[in-house]
Amino acid sequence: MLKTLLILALIGLAAVLLRLKKSPEALRPIALALAALALLLAAIRFFAGERAPRAAPVAMDFHRAAAHRLGREIARAAPDGGDIVVVITEPSGGLMGAVAEARMAGLRQGLGEAASYNLVIAAAPDVPPFEFTLRLLGRLAQAAPEARAIVSFMGLPESDGSADRKLPPLFVLDAVAPEAARPLIARGILRAGVFAKPGADWNAPPKRGMTLEELFDQRYVLVGGDG
Repeated sequence: MLKTLLILALIGLAAVLLRLKKSPEALRPIALALAALALLLAAIRFFAGERAPRAAPVAMDFHRAAAHRLGREIARAAPDGGDIVVVITEPSGGLMGAVAEARMAGLRQGLGEAASYNLVIAAAPDVPPFEFTLRLLGRLAQAAPEARAIVSFMGLPESDGSADRKLPPLFVLDAVAPEAARPLIARGILRAGVFAKPGADWNAPPKRGMTLEELFDQRYVLVGGDG
């Protein structure tokens, strides 16, 4: 939008300057106003771009590697394909949008092409972690009633006594404490989850040429699944 307005202001300024010699007194205020507007729009666009969060390519590689590993686990659990509900936070731009895109790309890559999978996005409301519950997850799963799996990009849901049978097999990303997964695995709700690797140095950059599996092993650990 700012770019369009800036272009229009510059076009108007050019048109006025071409006619300035014919009517200098009448057109000079208009030229000055358009020049000031163009400078203002250029400054706004520049500083807005400077403040916009920029996604580090290396960090996106780690997010893609985590989702890729989870995609492989889903492909093992549902080898015949089908609908996969992917629960994300409400769409946003900037850094969080880039993270979601990297995860979606990794998930598709991990699922592979041996079967046909349809990823159904379910945008969750922006709620605090303790309100991200199994009940809410069950409602979001209705985006695809015949789903073969549900993937949470929001970590583990809180248990709230909801009927477990309403959920398809659950797979999670962005979880922190591996021990928190054990009760959900025991209840047959959680099939597999990608968790932060205990003791991992998250400031350590990846080595050149690392594979997705090596990137995964540097930061994450898989809990549940087939290993």
